[in-house]
Amino acid sequence: MTEKELSELKRQELLELLLVQSQKQKQLEEQITEMTEKIYILEQCFNAKDRLIVELEGYLDENDEQIAALKKSLSEKDSQIERLRAGLAETDRQI
Repeated sequence: MTEKELSELKRQELLELLLVQSQKQKQLEEQITEMTEKIYILEQCFNAKDRLIVELEGYLDENDEQIAALKKSLSEKDSQIERLRAGLAETDRQI
């Protein structure tokens, strides 16, 4: 709206225009408040997910360590079995 149009408005029209603008401003402020609340909730969710990811990574690291230990133990047992088989084969040859 130009200055000329604004100056031609009557008092009642000006008041109505101000009222409409204040209502729009109030609606926009309410929308900002709602969006801010939603952003806060989303941030909380992301933070919770980040903490969960870190916790799960810890569990995975522990499991990897356990798997490595079990593989080592299995390898040792396989070696022990091979030694026992070799010993049995030697005993069978001697008999």
